[in-house]
Amino acid sequence: MLPSSVSIDAFSNTVESLLRAHGKGITERQFQLARVADCAIDIYSMATVLSRATRAGRLNLPSAEQELLMTQIWCKEASERVHRNINRIRSDSFKENYRRMSVVAKHISSQRGIAFTNPMEID
Repeated sequence: MLPSSVSIDAFSNTVESLLRAHGKGITERQFQLARVADCAIDIYSMATVLSRATRAGRLNLPSAEQELLMTQIWCKEASERVHRNINRIRSDSFKENYRRMSVVAKHISSQRGIAFTNPMEID
């Protein structure tokens, strides 16, 4: 399977499991949604470079071989980013970290700023 099709399948399963787990509350899961958005951008970019390279190959353009190499590089890198983000979305340790970040964000919001004193006493 091509890296892009594997990424699309993993992305689809991840989004579906997030929606099942959180329903309408998914909008409150900003840390996970940011990673979902990053995955979507990488998957879209893989589709666009694949389309461009395919067209260059079909038209037998002089740049076709170079386009293919660049496409292979890009899709491998993008696919790795997608899978890294998906693994983080699914990871229990990252979920716990997201929970902590959410607590900090709510505290900062309620205090209208960081409510910490400077322990180093440096201004």
